[in-house]
Order: sequence, then structure tokens, then C-alpha cells
Amino acid sequence: MNTRVNLISIWSSGSCLGAVEKAVADTNLAAVLPLGRQHSLLNIINVVLHKLGHLIHMNLPKVLQILLCVNASVCTILDQRGQLRAGCVNPLKNLRRLGILRIQDFFDAFDLYSFSPDEIDAVFQAVVWPQVCRLPTESPYSPTPLLKLIHVWCKNPRYFPLLAKQRSNHPECDTLLNVFALLSAKNASSATIAMVMDMIEALATSKDFVSSEAESELSVNGCVFPYPEEGSIITAEPLTMGSRLLLPHISTLLRYFSIVVRNTDRLKKKKFRAQVAKELNILSKVSRFVSDKEQSSVLISLLLPYLLKGNNPQETEIDLLATIQNLLRQSVQPSAFLQPLGKLFAVVHNKLPRQALTTVFQTLSDLDPSLTYITDLATKLNAFDSRHLDEIYFDVRLIAFQEATKRVKDMQTLDLDYISILIYNCFHTYEIGDMSLGDNATLCVSAVISQVVAVGAGEQIYRDLIQHTILDAVHKGLRSKTESVQHEYTSILACLVKNFPAKKEFRDLVQLTDYNDLESDFFEHMKHIQIHRRARALRKFAKQLTEGTVVMTPRSLQNYIMPYAMTALLDEKMLKHENMTSASVEVVGAVCRKLTWSKYLYYLKHFVHILQTAQTEQKLAVSLLVTVLEAFHFDHQTLSREMEAARAREAGSVAMNADNEDEAAVEELETSDDEQAMEIDGKAASTDVNMETDAPTRRENEDTPEQAVTSKTAAKAAPKMIPVASGLPQSREELESLIAAIHQTVNDSVLPRLNKCLTAKVQRDEEHKAVKSKDVKDEEVVRIPIAFAMVKLMQTLPPHIMEANLPGILIKVCVVLRNRFQEIRDVARGTLVKIIETLGCRYLQYLLREMQGVLVKGYQVHVLTFTVYQLLSAVSPTLKSGDLDPCMGMLIGIFNNELFGSVAEEKEVKGIVSKVMEARHSKSMDSYELLARFCSKESIIKLILPLKEILETSSTLKVCNRVAAVLRRLILGLLENCGMTSQDILLLCHGLVSQSLPLLTKRDREKVSAKPPPDPRLPPPSCLLLPPTPKRGGQKAPVSSRTNMHILVDAGLKLLHLSLKKSKVTSAEASTLEMLDPFIQLLLECLNSMHVKVITEALVAFTLLLRFPLPAVEQNAEQLTKQLFVLLKDYSKAGAARGENYQLVQNCFKAMTILVKNIKSNKISETQLQVLLGYAEEDIYDQSRQATAFGLLKAILFRKLIVPEMEQVLKKVAKLSVMGGNNMIRTHCRQIYLKYLLDYPLGRKLKGHLGFVVAQLQYEQDTGRESVLELLASIFQAFPQNLLLTYSSLFFAPLALIVVNDDSVRCKKMAAMAIKTLLGQLDMTHQNGLYSFVNTWLSAEKSTLRRLGAQVCGLFVEVEEEKFASRMDDLLPVLEKEIHPDTYEDIEEEEEEKGADRLLFSYLTLICKLNKHCGLLELSKPHDMLLHIWGHIEAHLRHPHCWVWLTASQLFGQLFAAQPAEQLVAIWRGEGRDTSSCPAALDFITSKLDKRMRELALSFCHQLQSKFLDTASGEQVIKNLLFVGKVIYLISPESNITSLEEVKDEEERETENGEDGDHEKEKEMEEEEEEEEENHDEKDNRPPSLLWLMKKLSLMAKREAAYAPKVPLKRTCVFKFLGAIAVDLGKEHLGPYLTTIITPLYRELDSTYAEQDPTLKNLAQELIELLKKQVGLERFSLAFSAVQKEFSQRRAARKRHRAMQAVANPDIAAKKKLKKHRNKIEAKKRKIEVLRPGYKAKKHRSHALKDLAMVQ
Repeated sequence: MNTRVNLISIWSSGSCLGAVEKAVADTNLAAVLPLGRQHSLLNIINVVLHKLGHLIHMNLPKVLQILLCVNASVCTILDQRGQLRAGCVNPLKNLRRLGILRIQDFFDAFDLYSFSPDEIDAVFQAVVWPQVCRLPTESPYSPTPLLKLIHVWCKNPRYFPLLAKQRSNHPECDTLLNVFALLSAKNASSATIAMVMDMIEALATSKDFVSSEAESELSVNGCVFPYPEEGSIITAEPLTMGSRLLLPHISTLLRYFSIVVRNTDRLKKKKFRAQVAKELNILSKVSRFVSDKEQSSVLISLLLPYLLKGNNPQETEIDLLATIQNLLRQSVQPSAFLQPLGKLFAVVHNKLPRQALTTVFQTLSDLDPSLTYITDLATKLNAFDSRHLDEIYFDVRLIAFQEATKRVKDMQTLDLDYISILIYNCFHTYEIGDMSLGDNATLCVSAVISQVVAVGAGEQIYRDLIQHTILDAVHKGLRSKTESVQHEYTSILACLVKNFPAKKEFRDLVQLTDYNDLESDFFEHMKHIQIHRRARALRKFAKQLTEGTVVMTPRSLQNYIMPYAMTALLDEKMLKHENMTSASVEVVGAVCRKLTWSKYLYYLKHFVHILQTAQTEQKLAVSLLVTVLEAFHFDHQTLSREMEAARAREAGSVAMNADNEDEAAVEELETSDDEQAMEIDGKAASTDVNMETDAPTRRENEDTPEQAVTSKTAAKAAPKMIPVASGLPQSREELESLIAAIHQTVNDSVLPRLNKCLTAKVQRDEEHKAVKSKDVKDEEVVRIPIAFAMVKLMQTLPPHIMEANLPGILIKVCVVLRNRFQEIRDVARGTLVKIIETLGCRYLQYLLREMQGVLVKGYQVHVLTFTVYQLLSAVSPTLKSGDLDPCMGMLIGIFNNELFGSVAEEKEVKGIVSKVMEARHSKSMDSYELLARFCSKESIIKLILPLKEILETSSTLKVCNRVAAVLRRLILGLLENCGMTSQDILLLCHGLVSQSLPLLTKRDREKVSAKPPPDPRLPPPSCLLLPPTPKRGGQKAPVSSRTNMHILVDAGLKLLHLSLKKSKVTSAEASTLEMLDPFIQLLLECLNSMHVKVITEALVAFTLLLRFPLPAVEQNAEQLTKQLFVLLKDYSKAGAARGENYQLVQNCFKAMTILVKNIKSNKISETQLQVLLGYAEEDIYDQSRQATAFGLLKAILFRKLIVPEMEQVLKKVAKLSVMGGNNMIRTHCRQIYLKYLLDYPLGRKLKGHLGFVVAQLQYEQDTGRESVLELLASIFQAFPQNLLLTYSSLFFAPLALIVVNDDSVRCKKMAAMAIKTLLGQLDMTHQNGLYSFVNTWLSAEKSTLRRLGAQVCGLFVEVEEEKFASRMDDLLPVLEKEIHPDTYEDIEEEEEEKGADRLLFSYLTLICKLNKHCGLLELSKPHDMLLHIWGHIEAHLRHPHCWVWLTASQLFGQLFAAQPAEQLVAIWRGEGRDTSSCPAALDFITSKLDKRMRELALSFCHQLQSKFLDTASGEQVIKNLLFVGKVIYLISPESNITSLEEVKDEEERETENGEDGDHEKEKEMEEEEEEEEENHDEKDNRPPSLLWLMKKLSLMAKREAAYAPKVPLKRTCVFKFLGAIAVDLGKEHLGPYLTTIITPLYRELDSTYAEQDPTLKNLAQELIELLKKQVGLERFSLAFSAVQKEFSQRRAARKRHRAMQAVANPDIAAKKKLKKHRNKIEAKKRKIEVLRPGYKAKKHRSHALKDLAMVQ
């Protein structure tokens, strides 16, 4: 170092400034120190400063002086660069750069160095003054070393005096002046600007330097700090040195910031976000020093749009608001910014920025005191509770809303400033999500809307306030993803429609409202909490829009309907609600059918973009796209029709629209605004989706206001152009040009995009086959249906577009059918089906040819056959007879290949069948049936001929059976063929049966064309020709062509039988009967066939033909009878219970049955009848042949044929009616036996038969007893009365015993119904005789007999009703004695207790029937006995058995239903009727009414806590409690104060204990319940109150929510009680109870426990809405806020208590924490077990035994 310094030792001597001046003066271009040495010197100094800087403090002045001299010398040489060689300039510049960088390092590293004034002057002389003026020209592209040096000075407040140093007589050398000039430089780099911004930020934010012992303040010569003008800046603190340095340059800075704010593109780009935020922060600091009023106003107007765009970071918003606040103080007219600033209340949502905005408004009120009332409103509406962090001050805000609503309603002239601030705050309130605040905000906005109508505001106010403020917010709010926000804006929209039904914006929406029936109101449904209601409303709207019952403009559909559908579709939470999703898709399709072309194209491209960018589920995205494509309605016919309809509407409304031309013009102008809003909502159109049709829209939106005014004027001057807003052409030429443009756009833009979506590569395409996934991805499946949508779209386009694009689409889908994944093939097949349904059968042949070309081998052939069947099934609804003839050859080839070719053999291989679903089932037979349904009658031969060829050439049984099955399916198809008449079918039947059809097979043709044998006289062709090689096995035996022809005969008979059965052939025409008559002889011949199937089919045909009046039937009846007996003899033998013989015998019996029953001319001999009875008796016991036997017996009974064997057969039938194996057999036997009892003369034998029936009541199987009971019921209804009177006692007692003793509940009920039927048929004498049995049973000693008497007595009550009153005198004493509570005490054995409970239940049920049928409630005598009875019933309300207390509760329900609550209270107070004639039940309830109601309330509450409670019993208890509550309220409506004290302690105890452990909770609950029981007696004297009852039920609901949250039964009951009592109380009396009712509802709505029942939450929400309507929004909001506040305070108190307990009892806290951790682990294990069934979690080891061990 010293060596290097010695070279320039002359520079290191003397003072620093003198050395610099000397170096400048001594610089000689001829004797310059070598540049290399100077370079190395600077490098050595750099190393020394960085490595040894802390060791050279003594040498720092010397180092600084040398650096300055070197730099001064280099600068001097560069100033004389004209005398230098060309190669020396760049090294010198590099030396100057290094020198300045070393000086920068010196200032940066040694910031504590004590610079002398001389050294500072030297620094400026050597470094700053020579270059500072060149900063604006040298630094724009990158920061120069001098700029970096100045940046270091700006970062340290100690160096600020250096920035204030001035060069005498050279004002242009001011340092900061030249630095800030860079902001105005063109093409300044971002690095340079960022460095200048850092300097400004440091100067504006750094505090003044404070000197200390270590650091001293710099002394700078010529340092001048500017001072502000007096009064120009108002700040609370004195200006810092840095701020004073900025003062002269404020105008320069503001000019730059104005440019920044105007550059909207830079503000929006993400890469400039951090820099923009920093610049705006600097602006907020600098704005305090602005004094130019005009500049302040301009800057505010520039900053406000940036703030209004929203989505700014919180820090940026705070900075901008601080800037605006500072600038407002210097602006020309601060009040002019009131409304623009008010809009920020709807944009700024975070707490700190809103507080800053409130401060800005307070500044406005300071500047203009007349705005104080507005700023006070803004402050109150944004109040936060200072006691709790970040908590809204609900009370202040609610009161402010109510005051504002009142003020608005009192306005005679609208204060727009006040209203606008209020409305914007309301819009922000919706975003908070609080229900009470949101409702009050909606009430405010509704009041404003109503006041606009009431005041009759002008058109300008309507536009500014309604159209441009509220309606714009509604447009955005309806698109909100937050459900509550959308609901609130729906309410506002409904209010707008209600108040402005005639305005053009809402004219269409009036159709969706129904103020008389809110259940039909669209807007009410769309804000309903139940999602299925919203889905129903959307589906209903889509249907109405499609059918044309609702007509709306495209603009209304786009602005007000589509947001509902779009938010539901793009919300992930809604995906689980399929009904809502499907309804939204329907709405999108219905709306798109009504849109104009530009809007339709927007949505089409938007949904394509959604699919491509995966913004939602692929399946849903494809469904949406397909729906929009299906809604394409821009074909020539549709547009022409719409154009004519629009012209008709225009002609009809010319007079009406004469006054609204201006409005229509404005509507035309504003259509573009809606489309722009639509783009903003889509978010995709601004990025990737290029909208060709939206360019003019954007240009219109960028018009200035003057241009808008001009366009309005032009529209007003040319009213004929108004209809253009509808988007329809005005003439035939315009229509053609529009259609041509649409076709071109679709062909050039839409179809390529759709094709790209269809053929997009999936992940599997790029995977190697070794690692391909075995799971099907959604992207592989869901895009295939786009092909169908493309076909639908192309149908509306010119044919050449279809011809060009259809083959590629079909081949793509057919190729997908080759995929090995079943799911993908299914989707592709479904798409092909839809395509062929749309295109029709004309394209079927082409599609089949393509499929045959693609699906050629392996499993693909199975896929081909299955797909062909699906295609035929799909087109079958549109096919007519003969449509499939062109494809018949191709189809028969495909089907026969599967049935009889190589594919049939593959279907027998289990490996193929198990892997390919299409191979599991053969669909060719189904396809044959479809082919037969739609072939022409001329081509039927073509269908049967290939099958006949197979029969002739095949000798395999399997093939023959398969041909027979195909023929059966062909027959079924022919019967449904519309082209086949009955004559055609009969001719075909006759030809097949008689084998006379002209079916020439290949073998027949070969026989005809066979050549004669060669003439033996001719020489052979060649003696060298060898005969063919003989085959193994020898020559096969020839197969006769007639071997399998019986299958065709069988098919013909089946065709005849089915045509008759399905009424294809009827007897309506005489010609048909003539054609049927020859079949009788033909069928008789078939009965002699060798083949059982042929005989069977002939018999089946006989069973149908015998019903026709044919002459041949009468003639051949005897022959047929003999033939049938022959068949029975030959085939009805052992082993005929199954197989072909079984069918033959069954049909033989059927034919015989019809012969016996219908052909009365045919005489059946006694021998033949005995034979038939023998067969029938034998078949009765064979389950497989019982049906025919029963038919035969019914036919014999119908003819009333008598033979001695009849009685024995019927006895067996009677036994079988009880012991039969299934219900059908028993039913048939009962019918036969009853007919026998009724129709045949039995005489004395009848009693034996009836005794047999009654004896079967003791049968051991309940099914048999049920059959007997049904038979008895039929006897009671069908027998004459004299017989019933005779045998009534025979039936009564056994049936009564069944009622009590039977084990089957069904048998008991049936026996009771049978007794009631019997009693109904008897006269009074016999009824009294039977009732004597009941009296005997009621007075018996055994409890079972008394229970029997009670139950049967109830049956007498139900039958006799009022007539039973004569028996009441004897019955009541028995009842009073039997239901006495003392009777049921001291019962210890379980069986006795069960019997006693059943007996008591029977008596209480009897009392219920007496109340219902005999007017027990109206009886007044015997008075005391009735009072005792009701007292006993009241005691049984607390009975432990659920049946007993429920029946007692029902009895009190009957009592309550008989008298209104008001009448009871009036009687109790002595204002009612005379008590002497008062019914005993009424006297019981009204005596000591207040105490009685208290006791009943406690009893019903006790029932509600029963563990056997279910929905039905809960409903009954709540009904009773509701009545009790009404009576209590009428008794003491003002007694709520004492009752509040009564339950307060209990509730507090519950609250305090809410967070303890489970065991502690249970113990404390038990203790509380015991205390309640003990305190009941003490509180008996206190009058009950409704509030006491409500609190008790609420506490019950609270306990259930705490201990059994998954069982919502009690809470449901309590909520229903609260809702019903709220309705009964009404608006006037509900006030004192409002918070009590809201508390449990709020707890349920606010709960967050897992698996919460949505039904209960919906019920709570419905009750909340009910309360709103009952008491009004204002009162409800205050009460709801009070409840909300109380809950939050309780939570905070519990949290504090837990924290205190954790400190006070750390052991308990640690145990709780461990328990919580264990529970979490167990829950996680359970979850894993659910997700992985095979996984078994390891059980936690118990330490119970270890804890019990004695450890020393």
C-alpha cells in the first residue's frame, strides 16, 4: 500500500481541498500516471476498505484524500478528451467509475467518520460538481455511480446536509434538482426510477439525525435547507430535514405521480404491483407538502378511480386514503368529492382502510361543517367495539340504520348526498355476512326506493340513484359467490320490481312476481334457505321460458337470471346438490335459446373456455357446453319467425311507445354496458377468449360523456332504429346476411374450437404403455358428448357443413369404442345413440358401415353387436314399417355371426365374458325382435330364410334351440309391427303351420339347378386325374332337410297363440272369424304330432280359440274332448311335474276347463266328471299343478255339477285354505270353499263346516289364522242375517280370545275387525247378549280377562257409538276403580308389572274411545266419579311406561281440543257459564286452573325428557304444551319478572358447567334435576308464566345440544313449540319473549359440531324468518343483536375462565389436554377404519390394573 501511495505522495500532503485543487492544476496530459497503476491502486484500496477497514482509522483521511485526487485528476483529463487518443477515453471512464464507487464505499462503510468541511468541499469539487449536471442525461438507462453515491447519502439522515449543499452562482448544480429530473426523462429504466423512489421514501420517512459522542453532526459549507411558506402546510409536528429537502421539488414529484396514476395498464399488471404500491406509499407521505389547490384536485380525481376498482392490498388503500386526506385540505372544493368518496364505502372492506376512509370523511366535515350529519352517519355505520379487538359494534350500527331509515322516510325532497353514503354503506354491510345488519341494510335500501316513488323524483334522480347506483350494485351482487349477499340483492331487486313495474329495466321481471301467493314468487324462492326450493324455482322458470308463458328480453335474462345459474354452477359447495346443478343447467339452456347472436356467442365461447381451463368439474363443464350448443336457434326458420313476431309486437305497440322513445334509445345505448359487465363476471373473456363480436361493445364503453350525449341525441332523432336493440334483422336482406355471418362464424371459429375440445390429448396419450394408469380419468370420458352437441349444431347449418364434418366426428367416436375401458365405451356408445336419434335412420346404414370397418377383431366384435342393438333401440321410437329394409342384410349378417358364428363360441369362454361386459349377454335376439318390428311384410321371407337354411344344415340341438329362440323373438316383433294386419298374420301362421311358405334355401336352389350325371359313353376328361383324398371317419350320414322343420311349425302356432292373446287378431270382423275357422281342424291334426312342443302350442291356441263363436268348435267339440282325455291319459303320469310334459298337461287341463265352463252344448258324462275330480284332487296337493286344479274346480262349481265325490274334495280344499303353503293357494281355496258354502244345499252339514272354520282359529301358524279370519270376515259379509243371528255366539267368544291371546299383532287387528263386522250385522237383542260376556270379563279376577273385557268393550263403543251411552252407568265405576294409581303400586314381579301396564293401557284406550264416540267429555254426572277419573289420568302422565303416558297425554289433548283456552280462563274467573251444569271434565280442568296448568306443564316437560320419546309422541306433547302455554299466558300475562329470576340461576349453572368433562356434566345434570324435583313443592304457590315455560323448554333443548347433538328430536319439538306460540302471541304481545325465543334458535344456527342435521338448521332459519315478519325487522334486529352479544360475552368469559383454570390448576389442565389429544387420536383411527375397512386400529393399552397395583 505504501509503495503505491509513494507514487502519488504529492497528493496525500496538505489539506484535502488544496490537494484536490493542486491535482487538478498539476494535471498534465503528457505526464500522466499509468492508467494500469491507478486501476490497481483503486483495487487495492477496495480490498483494504473491505478487509482492513476496522484497523485503519488513523489513515482514513489520507485514503479519502488520495481517492478524491485520483478522481479529480481523471475528471480533469476527461474534460480535455479532445486532445486524447481514441483508445484512452474508455479506460479513463472506467477509472472514474471505480473512483466514485470507492468513495461510495467509503461513505457507506465509515458512516461514523467525522468529515471536515474541507473534506466535504473536496468531495463535491472532485466528484459531484463535475458530473451532477449530466445526471438527467447519463442515468436514465441505468444508475450511474454518482447516483448510487447520492442514494447512499439519502439513506442516512447524517448525510442530509450534503444534499442541501449549494454551489455558489450555479443553481443548476443542485443535487436533488438533477436527481428528480430523472423522473421526467424519457425511457427511464425501472432500476433508475426505483432508486429515485427509494431516495424520496428515505427523505420523506427518515427522522432527523441526533448527534452523540460516537457520531457528530456534519458541518457543511453552503448548506441551505428550504423552509415552507407560512400557512401553506398544516402539520402537527415540525418538518424533518428530509421533508424540507423535498419541498422545492413537490411539483416535479406530483407531475410524475400524475403520470403514474394515469397509466392504468401499469397499475393493473401484476409485475408492477410492488413498485406501484411503493410509489403510492411515497405519494401519501409527499402529499402533506402539496400546496397547489388545482393540482390537489386533479390528483384526487386521478387517485379515486384506482381506489374504486377494488381488490387493492390493504396497505395500498391506507396509503391512498392518507394521500386523499392530505390533498383534500388543499383542494379547491372538498365537498365536490363527497359522492366519489362515498362510493369507496362499497369498495373498501377491510377494517383499517375503512377507518381511514371514515377519517377522510371527518376531514371533509372539518373543511365543510354542513356535511357533519353525513360524516356522523358514516362513522356510526362503521363503528367498531373498542373493548373487543376487530369486533363490530352491533348496537351502534343497528341504531344508526334505524335512524337513517326514519330520516329517509321523513324526507320531502331527497338528500342525494346523504342517501348515496347510506346506500354504499348498506352494500358493504352485505359483505359482512351478519344477518341482523344485512336485514337492516336491506330495509334502508327498500326505504330509499319507496321514498323515490313517494316523492315523485325526476328522471335524472332515477337514473343517478336507481339506475346507476342501486341497479349497478344489484348486477354485481347477483353474481356474488357469497350466498347471503346474493339473497340480499335479490330482495333489493324484488323491491325495485315492485316499485317500478313500468320501467324498462323491470318490465320483464314483473312476470316472475306474485304478491298474493309468495309460494309462486320467483324471488322469494331464490332467497329461500332450502336449496331444493331454489332449484324448483329455476326449473319452473326454465319450463315457462321454453314454453313461452314467460317472455323476457335478452338483456333481462343476461342481467337478472343468468347470475343465479352461473353462481350455482361455479360454486364447489353446490356440486353435491344435484337438483340445483341440473336446474341451473336447464336455465342456462333455456336462456341461451332466447339470446341474441352476440350474447349467445359470448356464452358459447365462455363455456368452451371453462372446459379448457378446468374451472369446474369436467362433467359439469361438458354438460353446460352441450346444453348451450343444443340451444342454438339461429337457423333460417327460427330467425324468420322471431323477426315476424317482433314486427307484430312493434306494430301493436307503436302508440304505447310514442312517449318512451327516449327510454328505448337509452336502453339501446346501455346494452353495451351490460355486455361489459358480463365480461367482467366471466373473467375469461379478458384473458384467453377472443370475442369477435365484443369489439364494438368495448369501443362504445370507452366513449366520452360528450359522445354518449351525442349518441343519445342521434337515437332520439332516429326512432326507427330502436328495435335494433333486440338484435333481430329488419328485412329479408339483413336476415340473409346475418345468417350467412353466423354460418361463417360457426364454421370458421366455433366448430374448430369444439373439434379441438373433442380431440384434445389426455394424459394417457402421453404415458408409456408400461406405466399407463389403470384408472379412468374424467377428462377421457366427459368430452365425448361434445360430438353429439356438434352434430346438433350442424343440423341447423347448410348441408355441406354437415357433409364435411360428420364423417370425422363419427369416426372419432367409433375409434373411442375400441377403448379397453368399459366406462369410456359406455359414454361413446351413449353419444352415438344420441347422434343417431338426432340424425334419424337415414344415416344408420352409413354409421353401421363405419362401425364394421373400425370394430373388426377380438372383443371389438362383441362391442359392435351390443352397440348395434343400442342404436336400434334408440331409433325405434321414430321408425316405421320398412325403414330397416335397406340395412337388413348387414344387420342379419352381424346378428347371425354372434348367434351362430365364431363369436358365439367366444361367449362360452369365461375369460372373455368376465372381462368384456358386452360379451356377457347376447343382444342379437333383442335386435332380431326390433328388426321384425320395423321390416315390411314383403321382407319377412328374408328374415326367416337364413334361419331355415341353418335348420336344414345343422344337426346340433344347441343351434336348433337358438334358432327356435330367435323365431320366438321374431314373432314378438311381428306382433308389434304396424305394417302387419290381422289378415297378414293369419296368412303367415297358416303358411308356417301347414309348411306351405315359399322358402327356397340354398339347398333347394342347388337341387333345382343340379346338373344331370355325365354320359357314361363319353371318355373321361383325363386318365391322369386322381380322385380326391378320402376324409377321416368316412362319409357323414346325410341330414334330412325335414328333421327340424317342426320348429317352424311351432313358431307358426306360437304366432297364432300370441296374436290371439294380445288381441292382434280379434273377432270384431267377420272376415277374421272366417279365416280362424279352418285353424280348428289344423290344430286337431297338430294334436297328433310327435313333438310335445307342437302339441303344447296347439293346446294353448285351443284355449284361446274356444272362446270365439266358430262353427268348427261346435262341430269338433266331442272329438276335441276325447282327444284331450287321450292326452291326459298318455301324459298325466308320474314324473309329469316338470319339463315339456308338464306344460302339455297344464294346457290340457286349461283347455278342458274352458270346454266345461264355456261350451255348454258339450255334455260331460258323470264318468268323465269323476275322472276330472280325481285329477283335480290329485293336483291340489301338487304345488306346481294347483292353479289348473283350482280353475277346474271353479268351472265345475260354476256349472253346479253334483257328484258324490264333491264333498270329500271340498273338505280337502277347506283344510288347504288354512294349511296352504303360500297366500295365493289359501286365497283360491277360500274362494272355492266360500262358494261351496253359499251355493250348494248343505242343510245340517253347515254347522259342522262352520265349527271346522272356528276350530282353525287355534292353528299354530299365524298365516293360517289370518286366512281363517279373512274367511270369517267374508262369511259375516256374505251370509244372510238369520244364519248369523243363529251362529253369532259360536263366533264371538273365540274371536274375542284371539284379540287378547294371539301372538300376532296382525291377527289381533283382523280379529277386532271381524268382531266389529259381526256386531254390525246383529240386532240390539243379540248385541246385548254378547255384551253380557263383556260384563263378566270386566268383573273377573284375572287381569287378562279384564283386559279382554276392556278391549272388546272398546269394539262395542266403536260399533254402537251414541247407543253405547246406556251402558255408561255400569262401566264408569269399573273404570274409576281400575285406573286408580294405588292399584298399580307395590308390584314387584316383572311379569305382573307388564300385565298391569297392558291392563292400564287398555282402560285408557277405552276412555279415549268413550271420549271420541260417546261424549264422555260432556258428561256432568256422576260428577265426583268423573273428577276422580280425570285425576287418575293426570297422575298417569308420569307413568314410566311410554304407552300409558302417551295415551294419558292424548286424553288431555282431547280435553284441550274440546274447549278454547279463553273459555277456560273465563270460567276460572267466574265470567263463563253456570258451573252447576258444567261438564265434569271442564270442572276438573278449571278448578285451581293456575296450579293445574303448572302441574300439567311440568308433567308434559317430564314426558318430553323420556328416553322412549319419538316423533309422534313428541308432536302430541308439544300440542298439549302449546295449549297449556296459551292458558298460562291468559292467566298471568305480566308475571315474567319473577319467572325470569326463577330460571336464571339454573341457566347460569348450566352455562358455567358447559365446558367441563363428560362425567362431571352427567353428575351435575343429575344433581340439578334432583334439586328441581325438590324445589317444585316450594314453588307451587308461585303463579306459572309463559316465560318460565319457554325457559324450561329452551334449557331442555340446550342440554340435548350439549349431550346428544346428533339426536335432534327434543330440539325439533321445542322449536315447533316456540314457533307456534310466537304466532299465537302476535306482534303486540311477542316483545317480552323475543330474546327467549331467539336464544335456542341462534345457538342452533351458530353451532359447528360435526354431522349437524340440516333439517333442524333449516327449521331454525324458518322460525327466524317467521319472527322477522311477526315483530318487524327493527325490533327483531335489536333482540337478535342482544342475543348475539350475550353469546359472545359468555364465550369470552368461558375462555377467560379456562385460561385462569389452566394457571390455577395446571394438573387438571394437563389431564384435559391429554384427554383431548387421546380423543383426537381415537377419532383419527375411527376415520381410517371407515375409509379402509380392512384396517384394524391398535387399541390403547389400559392402565386400570396398573393403577390399582400397590407400588412401594
